[in-house]
Amino acid sequence: MARGLAVFFFSTCLLVPSVPAQPVCSPAASTKELARESALLLAAGKYRQSEQLSLCAERRAREEGNDALLSRVLNNLGAARLYQQDFLGAYGPLHEALALSHRVGKAEVEASVWSNLAAMYGMLSAWPDAGQALERALALMPVDSRFRPAVMAQRIRLAARRPDLRQGEFYRLWSEAMEWAESRADWQVQRHLWDELAIHHLDAGRLGQAEDAIANSFRLLVLHRLPDPDSLWMLAGRLRLAQRRPGEALAWFSRVRSRGRVQQSPVNAIRLAAFEARAEAMQHGPERALAVCRRNWLPVLEWRHAVLPDPTVELAADVAMTDLVNEYVTAAVESGGAVEAWAAVEQSRALNMLRRRKRQAVSDPQEGAPEAAPGQHLTGSQAPQSRLRPAVILRTASSERPSLPLSPLPPPPPEPARLLQLVQRALNRNQVLFTFWLSHGQSILWVITDDRFEAVRMPGREELAKGFQQLRDLIENGGDARGLAARLYNDSFGRAPAWSKMRAEWLISADEEPLNAPVAALRMTEGQPRWLGEARALSFLPSALWLLEPQAHRPAAGLLAVGGVVHNSADARWSAARRKEAQSGGSSSSPALRRASVRELEYELPTLPGSQREVEAIAALWRQQGRQVRLMTGFDASETAVAQALDEDWTDLHFATHVQPAPAPVSYRSASNPGSGVPALIRFPAGEPFLALSLRPDGTRDGLTERALARFRLGGARVVLNGCSTGSGAIQRGAGLSSFANAWLAAGARSVVASLWPVGDDGAFFEEYYRALLQGQRPAVALQVAQAAMIRDGAWRSQPSYWAAYIHLGKD
Repeated sequence: MARGLAVFFFSTCLLVPSVPAQPVCSPAASTKELARESALLLAAGKYRQSEQLSLCAERRAREEGNDALLSRVLNNLGAARLYQQDFLGAYGPLHEALALSHRVGKAEVEASVWSNLAAMYGMLSAWPDAGQALERALALMPVDSRFRPAVMAQRIRLAARRPDLRQGEFYRLWSEAMEWAESRADWQVQRHLWDELAIHHLDAGRLGQAEDAIANSFRLLVLHRLPDPDSLWMLAGRLRLAQRRPGEALAWFSRVRSRGRVQQSPVNAIRLAAFEARAEAMQHGPERALAVCRRNWLPVLEWRHAVLPDPTVELAADVAMTDLVNEYVTAAVESGGAVEAWAAVEQSRALNMLRRRKRQAVSDPQEGAPEAAPGQHLTGSQAPQSRLRPAVILRTASSERPSLPLSPLPPPPPEPARLLQLVQRALNRNQVLFTFWLSHGQSILWVITDDRFEAVRMPGREELAKGFQQLRDLIENGGDARGLAARLYNDSFGRAPAWSKMRAEWLISADEEPLNAPVAALRMTEGQPRWLGEARALSFLPSALWLLEPQAHRPAAGLLAVGGVVHNSADARWSAARRKEAQSGGSSSSPALRRASVRELEYELPTLPGSQREVEAIAALWRQQGRQVRLMTGFDASETAVAQALDEDWTDLHFATHVQPAPAPVSYRSASNPGSGVPALIRFPAGEPFLALSLRPDGTRDGLTERALARFRLGGARVVLNGCSTGSGAIQRGAGLSSFANAWLAAGARSVVASLWPVGDDGAFFEEYYRALLQGQRPAVALQVAQAAMIRDGAWRSQPSYWAAYIHLGKD
């Protein structure tokens, strides 16, 4: 079979047909004729010509006001750009076609648009969005539609990414899709089905069967002169890489790169660079792999910055980016470039928060799209769920490339040595920065102060991740974790040089298990054993480059405190409001209250009796210092009132209320793990966390979601979220931690204090915190003071299950 595949390699030299003369937008041709010709060009794989003719047809259809025809033309235009891997250019036309076809009742066109969107999201590995689009397409598409084989192929592609899919189910779906494609002689769909079968075998390590499938795909490609050989060349390169034949893999990857189209797809560009680096490392050693990473790094950063501003697409690109970062770090470390390896890790981590912050400045919803409700109204016990909706784009004519809510491309990043110098200048004499990079076999801890830099080795990811998770489980459940905490400290921070551990303030950059672990409950073993949170001030950073954010420290001047809100109908304030309304209105009482009496209240939650005392005690501390305070409790803490208050200039925000975590993430297999035979998982959020504000008197639940925070300009405020698990969430390597606390950083907060798990409803901890803050201490130090005070208390508050739940994120 290897010889047969080699024959196909040389045959593909003839695959790309010569480009015919450009299509003419003839004035004599009708708009329908132009649309029909562009569709034929699209079916023939002549995507650039189809795009140009579609643009001509689009202008004509707009002039004629023919929305039905315009929806078809825009769908063709989007598809032509999509299959040139111009995802940004395809995005606007497809979404306009979707709205138009729905409005004029063209169900088959609408189904085709959804199918194209499913294909686009699938190409970008945004599997949840692809799945929802595919469901819409199948629901709308007639059984005898000529597009149905393509949709069936997309269904198997999506199903294959589910980690729980059984092999028998995969083969059943694959056979059904192949029967559809064969019955309609759809050679291109058949080819893509063979590609999917090859990927399925590759992921399972069945390399011989993968080669058979690839050979069948090549056969169809050559015999029927099908377009788009790039994806098949990439697949052949992956196969050779898995077979440890790096020279042949590099030959395939070179053919992909020679076509140039990979540069239009951020995800594909990142994957190709990672594959090439892996192959070069196997064939020629780390120096050649490092050269590949250096050559691709700046273009990849630019492509990564320009990815569609859709959360699932961005998450998939983050995971793909991690593959390249892994190759870069391995090659740089083995070549003696510790600083360069560190810089690659930190630049990659900075991209996620940078994009989220830049989008805050242009959070203008697209016309016609459902608004991101500031507090989604809920019924029963349902938590807020995300909905498939177009990512926000600024409205433009669809024939233009969409103006996306992204800043212009950032300037080229500084050289690694210069970047290190900038970070060191941002550190003061009391601070040390620890950058974690966990990897199979062994991990690295970079240790940085204002005048020193050192890299130390740690155990591999599996051992450290298991240890951090065990520590969290033990601490959260009240177990004795001192032995484990000491061992884990010795395996991580304990390996750092002595001069670094003497610094009083520790800044931590990580994107995996350390983010979700009670690091404050590690046990320092130098001298007399102590809890780390008692001995050092700890802060987690989204990236070391967060230190370069131009935010000035603001003294504590004004506090907005929210707590003691009405969470359920058993609250005496709810009953009192009902009685008052009934007495004042008699039989003509509020229609809203009458509705509340005959239906279930929305999303009732347990009362937090201590939260009122907490915010009142904190407010008293601030008033004793002569500082401005606004206290919002009871029905006064409505969504509208809190939103208005957040528009004022507060230096500190405190929320003592329920925060409902996002639902468990949905996992899909990543197609970007080069040659390992063990596909990584992408964990996509299935919803948003929800900060509960007061029930309204009519029974409606008010609150704030992560999306709602985009409306506010926090101006570098310090935020305290004293609710359940506000600092915890799903961890994704390459994308970090998805938590409500990080959403506040993205919205402009300077620092956030949050909790890793539910804690007791008690205000003593934050009284200590604010006493220190009002005395001029920064948040991380104030948190350390509060944790030390709880430890000295000697009662139940001295247990790590109470004080170690709190963490500080950001800089102060």
